[in-house]
Amino acid sequence: MARRLCSRREYSASQIRDRLSTAGMDGRQTAQILQTLKEEHFLDDARYLRSFIQDKWRFGHWGRMKIFHALRLQGFAAEDVQSAWSEVDADAYAAMVQTELEKKYRTLKHSASFETRQKLLRFGAGRGYDVAQMSGMIDKMVR
Repeated sequence: MARRLCSRREYSASQIRDRLSTAGMDGRQTAQILQTLKEEHFLDDARYLRSFIQDKWRFGHWGRMKIFHALRLQGFAAEDVQSAWSEVDADAYAAMVQTELEKKYRTLKHSASFETRQKLLRFGAGRGYDVAQMSGMIDKMVR
């Protein structure tokens, strides 16, 4: 069961552990299965982190903060998440943030620049974008 799951998409060790415990496996069996999966390279948390990060920012347009929070909720150490994040192309990520903010800006009714700026900041914060990074981009748009 676990090999079949891992061959279809990336899973973290904790996700497989949860699936196995739901299926009624005890702790010793689960540990043995996890060890076998790791030895056979079906399961690799570092690979899962890289895959999760790439998928969420490229296809889901999630920001750095939202991705970090989601992975921390899954039980990953901050150092591991930071290490996997370091592989993200900073220029491509900034371009994605800029594009998403511009799309949102086009949908807003432009009343006062302060209101527009606040709406864009709330939108970006909800997506998990860094406020410091967004501020400069928004300032250029709102002028």
